[in-house]
Amino acid sequence: MHLIKNGADDLYSAVLHALPDAEREALGFPHPGQGSALKDRVRAQPLFPRTQVSQHLEQPVVALDFKSPMELTYGRVSYPLLGADAPDKSVSSIEALVHELYPSLNTLERARVMSSLPSTEVEAREVIAHRTREWHALRDDMELWTLNAPATNQRTGEMLSPNSIIARVQDRRAFSHELERAYRRQTAFDNHYADPARDGFELTLTRILIEDMPTINADFSHVTYLSLNGQGAITGINEFLQHFPGLRVLELRNFELDRLPDAVFTMQNLTELRLENSAITLTPESASGLAGLERLEYIDLDNNPLNITPDFSNMPNLNTVHLHNTELSVFPSTLLGLSELEIIDLSENLITHLPSELFEAPAYITSGLDLEDNPLSEDSLERVREYFAQTDIDMNIQLEDEDAIEQVVVSESEE
Repeated sequence: MHLIKNGADDLYSAVLHALPDAEREALGFPHPGQGSALKDRVRAQPLFPRTQVSQHLEQPVVALDFKSPMELTYGRVSYPLLGADAPDKSVSSIEALVHELYPSLNTLERARVMSSLPSTEVEAREVIAHRTREWHALRDDMELWTLNAPATNQRTGEMLSPNSIIARVQDRRAFSHELERAYRRQTAFDNHYADPARDGFELTLTRILIEDMPTINADFSHVTYLSLNGQGAITGINEFLQHFPGLRVLELRNFELDRLPDAVFTMQNLTELRLENSAITLTPESASGLAGLERLEYIDLDNNPLNITPDFSNMPNLNTVHLHNTELSVFPSTLLGLSELEIIDLSENLITHLPSELFEAPAYITSGLDLEDNPLSEDSLERVREYFAQTDIDMNIQLEDEDAIEQVVVSESEE
């Protein structure tokens, strides 16, 4: 500033005045009055990409699920990108539109989105325009759903306190915010397969949903992990799930569903199904639909009055089965032919008879089997005692003379 006040016209002239003659001349400026030429030289230099500059600044990598504490409008986490990181509108207006709709995606992720668009510019523009309209409609739908939060108790019909009403609105607004972020691909990345072509995004909400699900018309096929918590009977869950056909994991806790949502049966990529405490009773139709989920690896239906024993015979990759307290009276023999099983929880059911095939099954099945608190018949208990004496595997069944059996086993081994 002192140099500017003493003759230099601007910062660039001041820099040239401040440099020793040798250094100024080495830069190609023989006279200190060439500030405008230095300015043009600087402007002609392209900005380096942020990723390249950050390596020299030793800045930490920003996580994909980073949430800005500033709470900027519509989930934006920073100022628009500048320089070499920003989409070049003069080169590709399609890329600029993609960036506007999905501002959190990096250059590579934007490229993946663009590669999924139609090859012609007109059709690509139509797709982006449709998604933009879809997002705007989603915001409107969620705002309406938020403001229409019930002011009465769904069971008693009594008016809620002002604080309870405010809490319901806040819960709905939080869900709306996450749903909008998920649509714009701003939530955490579901990196299960470590393959961008197969992996998608997560939508997880820990707050409790009640009364009804929002009516939406947006496509969430890019979401592969959905986890929600409910309370009581909630309407509209099947219609809501229809917009998530690409799920790998579906987790609904404490929803009073009464039956399996039909939308689940169309999720052909589903590998994990967690629906504990959801008051689900199987019908012949829903049991058949469940049996068709051939890619399942993990199923949790704990604390549901299923009534019908599921058929697992078409699930070769099934690893974990949780059917605790599901009112099953028949042992699921279709599990015995599967080769990947590690955990089978059938505790606290109504099973009285164990099939003979169980005692011929591989040890990896019986050692991972939990049959605690089932009213087994004396014949089945006797088979378990004999099996335990031979294998030391009790399937978590409490045997009255277990100590005596162990002593017999020890005595026989000593002889």
